[in-house]
Amino acid sequence: MMIDHIGDCKFITPFGPTIMVHQCPDEIVEKLNDYVHLVDVNESIKNVVSSFEKNVPDLLNRGLENVFLFYDYCVESGICEYIEELSEIYCNTLDIPGEYKLSILERSEKAFLFSKDIKYADCWVNRYRKGDYTPLHKHGSELSGIIFLKIPDSIREISKDEGIYEKSNLGGILHFSHTFDIVGNISTWIPEHEEGLVLLFPSWLQHIVYPQVTDEERRTFSFNLISKSDFELRNKQFER
Repeated sequence: MMIDHIGDCKFITPFGPTIMVHQCPDEIVEKLNDYVHLVDVNESIKNVVSSFEKNVPDLLNRGLENVFLFYDYCVESGICEYIEELSEIYCNTLDIPGEYKLSILERSEKAFLFSKDIKYADCWVNRYRKGDYTPLHKHGSELSGIIFLKIPDSIREISKDEGIYEKSNLGGILHFSHTFDIVGNISTWIPEHEEGLVLLFPSWLQHIVYPQVTDEERRTFSFNLISKSDFELRNKQFER
């Protein structure tokens, strides 16, 4: 599948590191949501990709469902190509050397219980319900990204407001943080929450999702990229 309409990327520097913003093609959003639907109706797939079934990790011990993607599915569906093209634009624009690839998860019996016959991509869907949240954290790769797949109306409206956010109004909101608050220094940023919106950023950039206050599902897709050389080394593990 060839993605021929990557254009119209925006680059935002709210507090230092640059974040790239793009509107994901509808067909990619649909493929990601279709994958989640397939997991919901197919127990044999759910058993090997859902954290609720204990075969893949509950990331950050949050207790919400993480749905991991098969690497082959990412390649065949065009998701991999799209993510890697975004990273190329990001790196070329910012003069970052090298080529980046959608990461394959390393085999580790301590960290993962997955089957030796399956290659998981280092990407997953987060499914938030009332009370679910993500603590302040960063990713252990080189470039990372988020795609908003399903946003409750109440969260979408809050994210469009301008000015200072009261903590009581931040339920389900994604919030980036660069440094400790210093007088005169803007160190946090809240993006608009729109379905299909993509954010690409350095993996060390910290972010948080505040506890959700609505029962309606909030769904996001997270992914990590690593250098081509590291990708090739990691991929060799699956050839043995």
